[in-house]
Order: sequence, then C-alpha cells, then structure tokens
Amino acid sequence: MATLNEFKLVKLKSRNMFQYIPNIIKAVESDTEKERLGFYHLILEEITGISDADRIQELIQDQKYIEYIGGVKENDLGIDAVYISEEEQPEKQIMLFNFKYRIQFNPDKTTSENDVSLSIKFFQYLENNSPLPNFNSDSNVYKNLEKVRKCLNSDDIYNITLYFVTNEANGFQPKVTDLVKQFEQNYGMRIKTVSLDDIIAFIFPDKKSCSAKLFLGKDDFFTYSNDTRTSDASYICNISLFDLIRITCDNETLRNQHHIENDEDLNGCKLNYALLYDNVRGYLGQTNYNKNIYNTIKNDGKDFFLFNNGITITCLNVTSEPKNSNQKYLLTLSGIQIVNGGQTLRSIYNYFQNEVDFNRLENLRNSFVLVRIFKIDSENDLRNKIAEYTNSQNAISPIDLKSVSQIQIDLENYLKNQNILYARKAGDIGDNNSDYEYRISMEKFTQVLYASQGYPEKVSNLKRKLFTDYYDDIYSSQNFNIDQAKDLIELYFQIDKFYQEKQNKEKYNQKIFYIIYIVKQYGKEIEEADTILQKALEAYKKTAEEAIKDSRVLLKSDFRISIEKFIKK
Repeated sequence: MATLNEFKLVKLKSRNMFQYIPNIIKAVESDTEKERLGFYHLILEEITGISDADRIQELIQDQKYIEYIGGVKENDLGIDAVYISEEEQPEKQIMLFNFKYRIQFNPDKTTSENDVSLSIKFFQYLENNSPLPNFNSDSNVYKNLEKVRKCLNSDDIYNITLYFVTNEANGFQPKVTDLVKQFEQNYGMRIKTVSLDDIIAFIFPDKKSCSAKLFLGKDDFFTYSNDTRTSDASYICNISLFDLIRITCDNETLRNQHHIENDEDLNGCKLNYALLYDNVRGYLGQTNYNKNIYNTIKNDGKDFFLFNNGITITCLNVTSEPKNSNQKYLLTLSGIQIVNGGQTLRSIYNYFQNEVDFNRLENLRNSFVLVRIFKIDSENDLRNKIAEYTNSQNAISPIDLKSVSQIQIDLENYLKNQNILYARKAGDIGDNNSDYEYRISMEKFTQVLYASQGYPEKVSNLKRKLFTDYYDDIYSSQNFNIDQAKDLIELYFQIDKFYQEKQNKEKYNQKIFYIIYIVKQYGKEIEEADTILQKALEAYKKTAEEAIKDSRVLLKSDFRISIEKFIKK
C-alpha cells in the first residue's frame, strides 16, 4: 500500500514536471494547480511513451488545462486526454483518460465516482457522428474526436481503454451503468484504474541490485560462452511460469527461496517493476494484455513453450552450483534486468492476479517458457544492444528501440554535465535536487539535429524514419559531434522564445526547424532567418494552384530549395 511519503514524492515530481510544460499563456499561481497540470504530463509520458511535451500537449483536452494554454473555455466531454497508438499491431489502441488529482492523502478512503457517466458524452458523439456544437475545428477536443471517429470507421481493429487515473492510495472504482456496458460491447472498450501504487511502481522503480535463485534439472538448461578462455557463462533455460513469477516478484525472500513447499505462499505477490527499468516498452501503454497468452495458460499450458518467444534477462553475475550428485543445479542471479519479454511477463502476472480458477497455480506450475539469461558487464554496452536487437522483431516504436543505444546514453550523460536534462525515456524529469536549464526529449533533439544538417522538411512528416532509415547517418561521426549538442539545444529554445514573444504570430514546430536550418546552414541571426522564411512562404503560396496552409508548405522539399534565392538577395 502506498504511503504518505510516496504521495508527497508524486506531488513533487508533478510540480517539477510543470516547469517543462510549453505554451502556457495564463498565469498559474498555486502549487496545487501546477502539480495537477504537471501530473497530466507525468502520467501521459509514462503511459504513452511520448517524451516530447509538445506532442503530449496535443493529447490533452481537459477544460481547465486548455484555459491555461489557449485562453479559452471548452467542454472536454468528460475525457481529459486521447492517445491513439501509432504502432503497427494486429489490434491497435485508443486510450482515453480521466484524471483525478487529489490534494490530500487518505490511506483508508476508497472513492466511488460517477466519472464514467460524464465520459459518456464523448462516446455519444462518437456513436452518432453528429458535429460538435460551438467547437473550434482547431481545438484538441474537436481534433481528437475526429481522429477517433476515423479510426473506428477504418478497416483496422482498434481496442479502446478508458483509464481512470488518480493519485489516491486506494484509487477509485467508477460506477458502471447499463449505458457503459453497452459501449463496452459496441466498442470492445475496457476500463482500467491507475492509482498511487501503480504510479509509484513505474515512476520510482527501485533499481537496486535484485537477486534470485533457480533450481533446475540438468536437462532444463544449457550453457553458452562466447569466450572459451573464461568461466563466465550465460544460460538458456526452460522454467515454469510459477518460477518465473517467483524470481520476478516484489518479495525478496521468495525470489531467493528456490523451493516453495506451499504454492499459496506466492499469492499476493506483485511484479517487481524495477526489473523492467531497461525494458524498452512502456509500463502501461502496452498493457492491453494478449488474450492468447491468457487463454493458453488457462487451457493449453503444456503448449505455452511452443507458442511464446520467451524472456530475455541480463544479470551482472550468474553462478551455477551442482547439487544432488550433479542431477540438479542451483543458479544464483544478481543485478537482474528484463530487457525483452515485458509484455509476456505482464500478461502472465495478469493471469496470476486475476484468474479465479482454483487450478491457476497448478496451471502456472505446468506451463513453461524459454528464458535466456545473459551475464553482462554493467559498463559494457552489450546490455543495450541486447535490449535493442531482441526487441527489434516486435511492434515497438523505433524511438524506444534507439533509447537504449550507446550514443543516446552518452548524450544523456554529457548533457547532464551541461545542466540540460536529456529525456531519453518518457517521464524522466531528472534529479529532484537539480535545477536544469532545459529539458529536451530524444525525439525533439533528433529533429533539431537533422534540421540543422539540412533537412527541415523531413523532421515532422517523416519522423519515424529519423529513428530507422536516417538514424545512422544523423548520428554518424561525420555528421555529428557530441560537442554540438548544447549549442543546438540552446538555439532551439531561443527560437521557441522568439516565437512566443512575437505578437499575432502562429507558431509551428516546423517553422522552428526551418529557422534552425537557416541559422546553421547560412549563418543568419534568428530574426533575419524568420524574415527570410516569411518571404519564401508568401512567394511559394502565390505560385501554388490552390490555397495552401503554411504547415503544408513547410513539408515540401521544393520549398526548402526555394529559400536559397531569398538568402542570396
């Protein structure tokens, strides 16, 4: 159960996150209001895996939040934020959020809310396809509703999850009405609550060295070493799902108790989320558990080994001791991290914690999974490569995959010494005691870097390719020197400030990238670069066959080329 101190930690982290929220035009006076707004960004970063604050802001439609960044009041239809997964999966995800930020800690109170009924407004507009009355087409509510409608009317399969998020210790159980059940049936919707315990688990993972023991028969594993001159070895094992839960649970005694006489002792254990610190998947963003995994454990546990790709674990140390006249071996693991298989592991825990069948523990005993255990030096980037390459076969964002590459880790460490927080992973707001000058996401920095290298038109509409097709060139030693990073980040924020201070000026991120391009490629000052950009935009739109917005022009390669004639004048 979460404690008062943990409640205070979430308040502090939410307040720290507030300072990185962009585009606030209305003064936020109270710490409580700062915490509430920061809480939105903190949770959405963790759940969606998006670390760029501008993109997070596009998801939020909460009425009070929009007042602070847009200066207008607009009904949010009972939904505070909308996220649509862009990953190519058999079933895509639509995530809807209802936030309840509490000011006081109450360890005993369990709140029952009618918020589901309030959220029904959003679903009613989805169902009847009627236009939103008195809504600006540029508003987040309007755009989010249209995006969801488009998804539901497409041929792709989308699952809808309605998240009720609160910093209360016991969370809250929203009342489910007949109307809600109807929407659950119509849209395949499910409701998920996220409370303080969940938030603590993924925001403050205890990354201290975690140890566990496995007792295996000699036929249940084999060893591998890529260097015959050393005694260090890695292991490929066949272990039961029961043992997998035991060695990954939050109970240290059970993790190291290789033989449990009473299986019921495992009841009540939770997943130790610290073990997933290096796993590239988000904590909640991918928790629409795989029904096939659940059903296989329940109905065909003996075939689980055949159907699943397995789990990959890295350890700082692994030892093997022969027992029972060499018929059994005791494996001792320390410094454990699960770098692949987090989705599988959460699905197994979902079965373990939610299945009511009295045979569930026996089913876990009789279901087996392939586990790869690699001994990795903590200073060696082999751990990061294993995390990247073993996940490359799955539907994981390329951005997440590159977050564990060595150049990104080096950038994080380098910029930290420059008093800049480099958010390599979502939800990172650095040390509570550090006062960073800037915070920039890995995604945003890569866009800035590629724009400075001469490709401002590609950094927005080809964002995914920045971390696939173009990544090696962008970060090659010929094109990038880590010493450039601080200067580029400072330039980005200077341009951002320039646009914020400019009156009656619509700001596009694409424009910032073009200013970076002109400044770095042609040596112009920010204001002069803006003048050049505006003249080029006006000239290009005059020659266009139809009316076209600036945002579309900025995505065209021929427009970027056309800028040169304005620079030479």
